Amino acid sequence: FFSSRRRHTRYIGDWSSDVCSSDLFTTKQWAALTGYMRRKTWLQVGKHGNDKRLIRSRKMLHAYAIFMVNTGLRVGEARNLCWQDLQFKNAAKSEDRKLFVAVAASQSKVRKRRTVVGTEGAYRIMKDYYDERKENKDFCALTDKIWCKENGSVIQHFREGFTNLLIAAGIRHDNEGKELTIYSLRHTFITTRLIAGVNPYQLAENCGTSIPMIEQYYAHARSDQFANELTKGYRK
Repeated sequence: FFSSRRRHTRYIGDWSSDVCSSDLFTTKQWAALTGYMRRKTWLQVGKHGNDKRLIRSRKMLHAYAIFMVNTGLRVGEARNLCWQDLQFKNAAKSEDRKLFVAVAASQSKVRKRRTVVGTEGAYRIMKDYYDERKENKDFCALTDKIWCKENGSVIQHFREGFTNLLIAAGIRHDNEGKELTIYSLRHTFITTRLIAGVNPYQLAENCGTSIPMIEQYYAHARSDQFANELTKGYRK
């Protein structure tokens, strides 16, 4: 079962809490959250610890959270994804593996079709999750919705489930006291990619937003990068 493996603890790398703005998971918070989702006690639910419906729901929530924090998709963009919208790019080196996600114009906030590049973490979680769904014969056809109920219908949002998860894990607020939400996953992705040195233009294209929006809301993440670039090659 994928969520018990330690390799799924931290996908998106390390980032300092010093640069984290509001509505953003810190490294410590993210490690704690993924660790909580690996606990057997989180899955062993129901009167006899074997409520298949709740177990399915929680496995899906786990996959959804890791997928979202490694792609930066908006909630609405991920809602109606089918398995055929995912393309797994394998590679000899694990760090070179990628997940390509086709976002339809009708589902995009900017009404423009685009292909989102997810990190190797997105590749791993969705590969494992698909394999499990296929093994259980649980809506794994190419045209089946990824995030679906037991009857195959689309789940409109994970807001309540994710909020309850954060409360149970004791991770309710960010460093500034603001409540963390499911949208914090996107903010965390964008911030960590900027800290890693991803070009803002490429990141804006990937996330379906604009460079001014990136600069306005995520400038804090680039302060250390700017300092390094401005002092590069300096000699007394």
